[in-house]
Amino acid sequence: GIRGYRVGVHEIKFGISFTIYPTVGDWIDFLKQGKDGEINTYLQGGLKLVNGAKYIVKVMAINNADLSIIHDTEPVTIDTSPPVMRYVVVGTFNPKDEERIDVKKRIIHAGQTSMMAV
Repeated sequence: GIRGYRVGVHEIKFGISFTIYPTVGDWIDFLKQGKDGEINTYLQGGLKLVNGAKYIVKVMAINNADLSIIHDTEPVTIDTSPPVMRYVVVGTFNPKDEERIDVKKRIIHAGQTSMMAV
């Protein structure tokens, strides 16, 4: 079975992976959790991520025989810019939704799934 896991956060620069967390040592060790050893989430606060930079997370699983395997996530690019909305689509996505136009030329909807911002 799985004895534990290790995690590291890396920034990708010029195609090369640089460790940004942990700042000392290669990995952060944490033990398996849950009754069957599954870990569904890992939360790490205090990271100083740079807008426009690409990051990956490396996770190592270690079994009771001290054998390990490493998985790298796909790169994630940090983008702190607010989204830009170009237009709003209002219409019936479902023919069963009710749509009518009032005397002031406003569209009135009864359905809740009939608006989309793009």
